[in-house]
Amino acid sequence: MRVDNQNNPAIQSANTKTDARETQRTQRGARVTETGAAGTTDATGAAADASSDISPRAREFARAKEVAASAPDVRQAKIDELKRRIANREYNVKPEAVADRMVQEHLQTHGLG
Repeated sequence: MRVDNQNNPAIQSANTKTDARETQRTQRGARVTETGAAGTTDATGAAADASSDISPRAREFARAKEVAASAPDVRQAKIDELKRRIANREYNVKPEAVADRMVQEHLQTHGLG
């Protein structure tokens, strides 16, 4: 299953800030390599020094983003099973349960639940 948060302003803002920090870190690393500052003269040393500017939480978010990006968009086995159940009239959805879940998720998303 693919989660798409392109229309979520909070996610967009966080991604923009993360991208800006990554660009700044890369630029700092390039300057360190060019000038030989901080005792580093190669790209590997510069990257190690620059990465210390990133908090553990930011590294965790970056790793989570990598994992999410590498996940398959479709779980074919689950889709095939659902198709089989629908075709055999074994898949029954309770509209009330769907409505309750939608309201619950909406409240949680907006910090009301």
